[in-house]
Amino acid sequence: MLVTDAALQGWITGNYEAVAEAVRFDPKEVPFTLLRLQAAVAPLDSFKKRYFGEESLPEPLSRNVVVHYADAAHFTRANALIALLLMASILRTLQDFEERADQRRGSAA
Repeated sequence: MLVTDAALQGWITGNYEAVAEAVRFDPKEVPFTLLRLQAAVAPLDSFKKRYFGEESLPEPLSRNVVVHYADAAHFTRANALIALLLMASILRTLQDFEERADQRRGSAA
């Protein structure tokens, strides 16, 4: 969970609203070259949703619940699996994105 969050902070900067906009996914609006990256970060919309403990605990994996509230009811097998898959997906996609950027920079030189 924290690895995913740290990787995102290195890629998506700004306040909560900037991050929410960056992970918003509408396949009709995403350029083809960014489709894979945007599809990979799309689940972050629910992962990064704000939660302040006043309302009922969200069922989907929530960064705020894990980091700030550590409510045991949120640590389900399903959310653990989602956290692992999300981390692997994000790290692999960011790696691919950076490798392609390096190739473009190399061919431009």
